[in-house]
This record gives sequence, structure tokens and C-alpha cells, in this order.
Amino acid sequence: MIEILESRIAPASLVLLDIDGDKVTFTTSNGALDASLVTKTATLDGLHSVFAVAMSLGVFADSDLTVAVSKAAGGDGKAIVGHIEASPNVLGTVKIAGDLGSINSGTGNFGTGVPSLKALTVDSMGRYAGSTGYVLNSTLRGDVGSFVVKGDVSNVSVFMTNSVASISIGGSLIGGDADHLGTFSVRSSIGKLAIKGDVRGGGADFSGRINVGDNIGPISVGGSIYGGLGEASGSIFAGGQHPATITKVTIAGSLIGGTGKSSGGIGASKLDASNGSTGLAVTLGSVTIGGDVIGGTGPESGRIAGPVEVGKVSIKGDLVGGVGDLSGTVIAGAKLTGVTIGGALQGGKGINSGAILAGFGDAAGVGTITQVTVGGSVIGGAGEMSGVIGAAKVVSDGGIDIGAVTIGGDLAGGSGPSSGSIFSTKTLGKVVIKKDLRGGASYDSGSVIGGRTIDSVAISGSIYGGADFLSGAIFLTNTRPPGNPGKINKVTVGGSVVGGSGAQSGGIFDEPTSGGISSPNIEIGSITIGKDLIGGGGIQSGSVAILVQGNLDTVTVKGSVIGGSGDTSGTIYGNGNTRIVTIGGSLIGSSGNSAGGVFTGHIDAITLGGSLFGGESLQAGSIFASGGIDLLKIHGDVRGSTGDSSGRVNASGNIVLKIIGGAIIRGTGPNSGLVG
Repeated sequence: MIEILESRIAPASLVLLDIDGDKVTFTTSNGALDASLVTKTATLDGLHSVFAVAMSLGVFADSDLTVAVSKAAGGDGKAIVGHIEASPNVLGTVKIAGDLGSINSGTGNFGTGVPSLKALTVDSMGRYAGSTGYVLNSTLRGDVGSFVVKGDVSNVSVFMTNSVASISIGGSLIGGDADHLGTFSVRSSIGKLAIKGDVRGGGADFSGRINVGDNIGPISVGGSIYGGLGEASGSIFAGGQHPATITKVTIAGSLIGGTGKSSGGIGASKLDASNGSTGLAVTLGSVTIGGDVIGGTGPESGRIAGPVEVGKVSIKGDLVGGVGDLSGTVIAGAKLTGVTIGGALQGGKGINSGAILAGFGDAAGVGTITQVTVGGSVIGGAGEMSGVIGAAKVVSDGGIDIGAVTIGGDLAGGSGPSSGSIFSTKTLGKVVIKKDLRGGASYDSGSVIGGRTIDSVAISGSIYGGADFLSGAIFLTNTRPPGNPGKINKVTVGGSVVGGSGAQSGGIFDEPTSGGISSPNIEIGSITIGKDLIGGGGIQSGSVAILVQGNLDTVTVKGSVIGGSGDTSGTIYGNGNTRIVTIGGSLIGSSGNSAGGVFTGHIDAITLGGSLFGGESLQAGSIFASGGIDLLKIHGDVRGSTGDSSGRVNASGNIVLKIIGGAIIRGTGPNSGLVG
């Protein structure tokens, strides 16, 4: 039995007593509620009343509803409205001083533009969850004006068939342990979305989630976004039905992936990384994250993704990959306007984890990254291509263009292949590394890689090769079309270039192309090394080299060139002509064959500020120019050693002018210590 405490007054009101003693007043602008339309039960604990309101009669069409509470001694001043059933009626403004479980209104079909609810304001939604006895699923069939929840939204599902002008949550959006709980699903668009607390994924799929079929206006989250155990939990996604745009995203806290696939995500709900394409056309505007972006164990968790385009992304903290593939990432399709990271970029165990990637919008992997700035270091992880800036894969018919990259710390490879690298499969613009370039344990790790051209690379510190092939290196890939030449315009290293145990580690190289060697494929412009060029244990480690036919313009080593134990390590090598080679110190051979030498075609001018010292092996510490030398100038001695042709200057053509400041001293090896 419902006890009616007061008579109705205009506008029509019904006053009922809550179990805790509060007076609850129900007021409508159209029609009159009575005991048959407002029912009362008790919560499972028996401490509160649960009210249900029926407004489906025609008299309530377009009616407002207000549920007010007069607090009594011992009461909490809040009502619990388990359910409002108004369909097929459209409602005006609904205000509830308390918690709402669910509401149904309207009769509009998808995209019809028919209204469903003008405005809703409640204190919370789903606070009492299963204790009310009502299903916590709302369906609003038609357009919705404003949807305001002053506190938390938890364990409820709100489905809107059309669009909503604005959604405002004063607390947090909290997912539950059943699918789609703690969610808003909007088939059309959201004009504005504001959440003052967190977005928290739950234990079930699609929990703690905002999902929109079309566009979302500006999004602001005052706390953080946390992915959960379920797929796509703790996420804000658009584009479920049509090409969509998210204009702007501001997260005051962090974006943290969870265990579920695509948990803790912003942007597109689907991203098929296996073939480089996506199921959804989503353009993501500017994104600002006040804390960190951290990938989780789930694939694609903790990610920012726009399969068509992504605007400027600012992450004040770190971008860190997780165990899941593509976790802790910023991903764009055709274009990534710019990324600024205040802290570090660090790869994880997953493939492409902790990465900034473009080229997902096209099967050929075509895309552009305009600018990337990392305040700290870029560090590869255990996953393949983790901690990478650029392409997610190597392609021969597409390509990723990168405009400019600035790294405030080191660029360092990890144990994963191609980890901790800048990877452009087409053109690479200006690269600035304010500390060191360091190779890792696997191939291509800790490297700067271009496809067709590299404009400039400036490294304030040193280059250190790693344990595998082309680790800690600057080079062009072999993905250019046949006959299409490549070029490295300028490289400046403030410290030394030091080879590692991996072949071609710690150096500046081309890489053989599919075009063969019938015509010049590579040109290297100006190379300046502030200290020494030092070979390591790997073949051709610690070198500046063109392996395919091509030309070297200017190579300046302000210190010495020193061979290592690896063959042709510590060398300047060109399979074409070289204009000017300047070595401030000495050219020193070592135990590797041809280690510590200059080997090229024609040389316009070569100058050694110190001496030429042969090594223990064949041609160690030598200069060989197959096309002759116009000017040879050695300020110190030419000294042979035990190796055959060690400490020797040999030109198949003429040496037009030679200046030797010191002595020419033969070694014990055949043809060692000779000029000519």
C-alpha cells in the first residue's frame, strides 16, 4: 500500500513517504500521477524505498517530471527511482533528487530526428544497482537534449537511437561485471561530452564505455581513463555506423590500458593491425593527456587511434607500451599532424607497443607524420618494432613520410627487432637527438631509418652500435622501387661513432636495393663526426659506407678513424666517387681485414691531420681509391704493419698531388707502408 501524504496541487503533484522518513514529491506538468502510476517497493536491505513511475498514457505526452525530496530526521534527502516508463511518449524536462536506475521514452526510429527527451538531471545513476529489482537498461528513442548526472554513473546501460546535445557526468563512469554496464551507446552523435571524474572499465566486455555511431564534439575527462578486464572496456569510441569525427579530447589524468582488447582507448573501436586496414573511418582531432599513456596486457589497449587522421596529440607524461600488441600507442591512418610527449617513449613486450604509428588507413601503408617531439628518451622494448616512431611495417608500394622528429634524450634500441627506432619507409625530414643513438640486442634496433631520402640527422652525443645487424645505425631501406635513387643529405654527430658486435652496427649506411648496382642508387651528402669513428667486432661496424654504387660528398671526422676486430670496420667506404674526406686525427688499422681505412672510387681531396697506421690484417689502415686521388695530404707518417698492404695509399688512377708531412715507413707485411 502507498500512503498519500498530501493532495495534488497544480501542477499535479503526488507526495509519498520513503522508508527512511523523507517526503518524496512527484510533479508533472501534464497529467496527474496517482498510486497506480507510481509504485513503491523496498531495496533488498529494506532501508530505502524504490519508486517506479509509469507515464505511457497519452495525457503525459511532452510532460515534465520533477522528483523532489524533503529530508526528514534520519533520512538521506535522496530518492531512488528504479525506472521511468514513458514510451511511446516524448518527455520534457526530468529532474530527480536522487538516483535513477533506468528510463524509457520516445518512439522515434534511428536517425528520424524525432525527439525523445528534452533534458534529464539526476544526482546519480545505478548507484543501487541490483538491489532495486529493476533492469538498469535505458532506451531513449529519438533525440535527447541535455543528459546531466551530478555524481557517478555505474552499472547501467543507456542506449540512444539518435543524437544527444550534451552528456555531463559530475563523477565517474564506472563499468560493471556484466556486458555493456556503465555505458552510453549513441547511434548518432554527441554534441559535447564532459566527465569530471574517471572512466573506468569493468570486468565485462564493453563496460565503462562511451560508444557513438557518428560524431562527438569536444570531450573532457577530469580524471583518468582506465581499461578493464573486458574488451573495449574503459573507452571512448566513435564511428560504429558511419565515418565519424571526434573534434577534441582533453584528459586531465592518464590513459591506461587494461587486460581486455582495445581497453583504455580513445578514437576508433576497431583497428585491424594484421593487414594495416581498419573497419571504421574515424578522424580524431586534437588530444591532450595530462598524465601518461600506458598500454596494458590486452592487444591495442591504452591507445589513441584515428584510422583516417589524427590532429595534434599532447601527452604531458610518458607513452609506455605494454604486453599487448599495439598497446600504449598513438595511431593514425592517412595523417598524424603532430605528437608531443613531455616524458619518455618506451616500448613494451608487445609488437608495436609504445609506438607512434601512421599508415593504417591504407592497405599499402601510406601515411604522413608531420612532427614528433619527445622530451625524454625513446627506448625500445622486447616487442618487435616497439618504441618506434613511424611505420608499423615495411612496404614496397606505399610509404610513411615523416616531417620532423626531436628527441630530448637517447634513441635506444631494445631486445626486439627494429625497436627504439625512427622508421620512415619513404621520406624522413629533420631528426634531432639531443643525447646518444644506441643500438640494441636485435637487428635495426636503435636506428634512424629512411626509405627514399633522409634530409638531416643531428645527434648531440654519440652513436653506439649494438649486438645485431644495423643496430645503432642511420640508413636507407631496400624498399625503393627499382632504379629510384635514395639520398642521405646531412648527418652531424657531436661525439663519436662506435661500432658494436653486430654487422654494420654503429654507422651511416645505405642498404642494397632491389634495383641492383647497374646505376647509382645512393648519395650521401655531408657527414660530420665531432670525435672518432671507431670500428667494432661486427663486419663494417662503426663505418660510413655505401655498399651499392653511389657517391659520397663530404665526410669530416674531427678525431681519428680507428678499425676494429670486424672486417672493414671503422671505414669510410663508397662504391662510387667521394669528393672530400677530412680526418682531424689519424687513420689507424686493426685486426680486422680492411679495418680502419678509406675505400672508394675517385677522391677529390683527402686530408689526415695525423698519421696513417697499418694494422695486423689485409689492407688494415689503408686508403684505396679505384679512380685516383686529386689531392692527398697526410700531416704525419705513413706506417706499414704486419698486415698485407696495411698502412698503404693505393690509387688505381693517378695521385695528382700528394703531401706527406712525416716519414713513409714500410712494415713487415707485403706491400705495407707504401704510397702510390
